[in-house]
Amino acid sequence: MKQIFAILFGITISSIANAQLSLQYTNTRQAPASHNMTILDQKADDNGNIYIVYSDDPAKILLLSKINIYGTTLWTDTVSVPGFPQVDVTKAKVNIGQNKCYVLFPGFGNPSPAGAIVAIYDFNGNYLNGFNASTMTNIWSYGVHGIHEKNNGNILVYYSYGDQFTANDTLFVKEFTPNLLLVWSVKYPVEKLTWHCPNYLDNSGNFYFTYNTDSVSGALHFLKSYTRKVDNTGNLLWTNVIPDVANKVMQKMYNGDIAVSGNNNPNGSILGNNIGDIRTAKVNDVNGVTAWSQVYNGPNSDRDEVQGLTVNRLNEIFVVGTEDLSKGFLRKYDQAGVLQYQKTMLVNSGTMGVYVSMLGNIHTLSILNGGLHLKKMLASTGNTIDSLTAAVSFPIGMSGNTSNIGDDVFFTYSEGHCGANHLEVLRFCTKAICTPETTTDIIANKSKLAIFPNPAHTVLHLDIPQNVSLSQIQIISVTGERMAIPSKAKQIDISGLATGIYLLTYEINAKPESIRFVKK
Repeated sequence: MKQIFAILFGITISSIANAQLSLQYTNTRQAPASHNMTILDQKADDNGNIYIVYSDDPAKILLLSKINIYGTTLWTDTVSVPGFPQVDVTKAKVNIGQNKCYVLFPGFGNPSPAGAIVAIYDFNGNYLNGFNASTMTNIWSYGVHGIHEKNNGNILVYYSYGDQFTANDTLFVKEFTPNLLLVWSVKYPVEKLTWHCPNYLDNSGNFYFTYNTDSVSGALHFLKSYTRKVDNTGNLLWTNVIPDVANKVMQKMYNGDIAVSGNNNPNGSILGNNIGDIRTAKVNDVNGVTAWSQVYNGPNSDRDEVQGLTVNRLNEIFVVGTEDLSKGFLRKYDQAGVLQYQKTMLVNSGTMGVYVSMLGNIHTLSILNGGLHLKKMLASTGNTIDSLTAAVSFPIGMSGNTSNIGDDVFFTYSEGHCGANHLEVLRFCTKAICTPETTTDIIANKSKLAIFPNPAHTVLHLDIPQNVSLSQIQIISVTGERMAIPSKAKQIDISGLATGIYLLTYEINAKPESIRFVKK
């Protein structure tokens, strides 16, 4: 497969001995020579399909494509909502719901600017509907931060207005019915809102969103990172404030808490062009209190930037970043905030990603000068299991995106910083044995319920796949005693069980299944 890839696309790939990484496919999209194609966002579903949204500049066209598990483009459509023509499309978000695909982008109406445009598609690429989530006019919208479908089919939109350089910015969170009627709306005036506003919607309808403010006094920047939690009806539950940092990444942990990480550039803008450090913190989900915060400042007063964050089922936090855009690192913290190790990464640009596979391994992706680098590492030690480097024919620009499904890693990038007329979607299998069947096997396993830890002492956690119906959950002892569990339970208290072996039985999509576990 690697040799075929090299012949077709002129890319040289090298890998260490005992390779466990395998290129599954490359999908290329081409534009006229004068155009600059830029990846804006992508999402992988549980069936291995990838939905990518990208721009075709200078034609100012926003495009949405669906690629299946074998690398075949199933459809591509120009994103267009009647009444809101696209002009200078440089940002967009894509997300998938139960049977729809959503794209959020800043658009322009006639005669007034109108941001936060939502386009809705079915999974076959048919345009279903679209609307403007905003009622404001004559104000520039530069921030489209997130779009989600709730369990009841409602649409959640997160966006902001302002010009980033004044004190008149405002961010909005709104919920709409499937018929596009407004259910509730919250807004927060902020001072100099930043571009990085990661967000997360949980299965209970709670919405977590992060944004950053920046005030300047005497040429120094005073940063604050805000993380807020609102419930299913938009009521504010808590606000967390961390000074001297601009959060860039956020992820929900398996114990319910929130992990965040960001940059502090005291002598430069929050976008980062001067020296600074990286701060990683854990926020308590119950009250919004910062449980712990750790700072990393690289050697030689380099410009340090966080580029990616992930957590595993042990609630350990993995952070990747760069030092002066030429040296990369991976840092692992336990759930108490104690640093476990730091590893040097190969990177020569500012775009990286880090992911945990179903098997618990760590995968890091780096964009290099003229290439990309993928590493598979043991989460426990950070030791490299395998690595792969691909050199491409053009310098890679800063546009890059990564996502993970099962044990496979998707990597999407555009070649060239300016004037690049094509982009690539690559999928790598990261299992020890990679065959065409392994991808299908992984997808099948994604419909299974997972439990952890096993053995367990006091609490058994349920990892329930998206878009599945779970019912009839019971714990059965070796003597046949049964304990019924609520179908929506994510954590089961087993502290009252006697030590021994138990069977967790359930129905998933009306099919009986069972998992054995040990109570310590």
